[in-house]
Amino acid sequence: PMAGCVVKGQPSEFPNDIALVNKGLMVIKAGTTVKWSVPLINANGSYKLTSDLAPGKNVALVNVLPGGVEAGSNCKVSL
Repeated sequence: PMAGCVVKGQPSEFPNDIALVNKGLMVIKAGTTVKWSVPLINANGSYKLTSDLAPGKNVALVNVLPGGVEAGSNCKVSL
């Protein structure tokens, strides 16, 4: 499986949310722990998928970035 993330959400210019995205062709199974980081602000965390994540779909993580970050800022993921 391949995953990615993107800084987006509310407010739209400096959101405090990220979206974890399935960028692969395989389903990422429920129970998989996804580790994420936003290097610009030294923010990181992990999220355990509660349901399968289909290819091309995403799951929003709300209020995980302290103070907000410019939309589109670099975000990294590992499974």
